[in-house]
Amino acid sequence: MNSVPGFHDALLTGISLAEKRVILAISRVNGELWHAIVHGVQALQVDEFREGNIISHFEVVAGSEPSRDILKRLFTPPHPAAEQQYHDAHAQLLDAKSRMVRDSEAVLVMVIPSYGAELAAFGVSFEAFPAPIDTSTQAVSVA
Repeated sequence: MNSVPGFHDALLTGISLAEKRVILAISRVNGELWHAIVHGVQALQVDEFREGNIISHFEVVAGSEPSRDILKRLFTPPHPAAEQQYHDAHAQLLDAKSRMVRDSEAVLVMVIPSYGAELAAFGVSFEAFPAPIDTSTQAVSVA
């Protein structure tokens, strides 16, 4: 897993889903464009995506204890009135997902916003890298 640069005050400008991947487009404060990719996505939740999504904290958890509350958001619990067996099965699922993150078999990626999108993703791996510059497009002026 490569290291994550400082994304504090960066803008989350796009989210793309393809083939069990979540691709985040991020514009850092210095103007650099980055892609952050969660591979093998098993669960994703995004709330409050807006035109301006300012990142306060960007966190990738692997090899340590993940937030149980975040896992509960990603893997929805059964209805409170459901039979106990379903609640027990959900608790076992959360234990298994937590163990996977702790053992670095999975990652939990979180975007905590100053404004806009809050994101949580559970997948098998993570990478971040500077976005390639696309020189094939040119601005066109419309009169």
